[in-house]
Amino acid sequence: MCLHPQLKVQYIFNSSIDDLINHKLDLAIRLGALKDSNYRYRKLADYTIKLVVSPHLLKKYPIQEIADLAAVPYLANSNLRHSKLSQQDKINQLFSQLHSMALFETNTISALKQMALKQMGMTILPEWYIQQEITQGELVSPIPELTLLNQSISVIFPHGEHMPRKTRRIIDFLKERINSMP
Repeated sequence: MCLHPQLKVQYIFNSSIDDLINHKLDLAIRLGALKDSNYRYRKLADYTIKLVVSPHLLKKYPIQEIADLAAVPYLANSNLRHSKLSQQDKINQLFSQLHSMALFETNTISALKQMALKQMGMTILPEWYIQQEITQGELVSPIPELTLLNQSISVIFPHGEHMPRKTRRIIDFLKERINSMP
């Protein structure tokens, strides 16, 4: 903002994009799958998601195969409810089943991380958000070979004949910054 003093940033934490016009916002950033909307979007990048659990909870629920995941308490990330999580239909069906039986559901990844760390269940979180906990062994993958599909980071903006220059510039800036991160 120091580089662009005319830029006004309004931070609204909400998983719904329905208020983009009501709040008179030029754009919104969305993590995860985009549901059908009346807005235009531009994909900025992808990120990896991981199924994780506390190693202490994993001792109570030994996992030998994917089907064993159904016995582990599941903490659902509602942002992923309608997302395709795997190329394999069998795994997508399992996650759909887990989601319907979830002990807890939220769209707040900080709550899911804390609950997983407190041995309350397994959950799916962005890898960038839990990298430190994975490195320190506080969270582990119950099935290390299970790979979930990447999710998108997108910028969403209202339809219009011409995008304002300031909006295009901030989108280009965000894309450049996100793609330059390690």
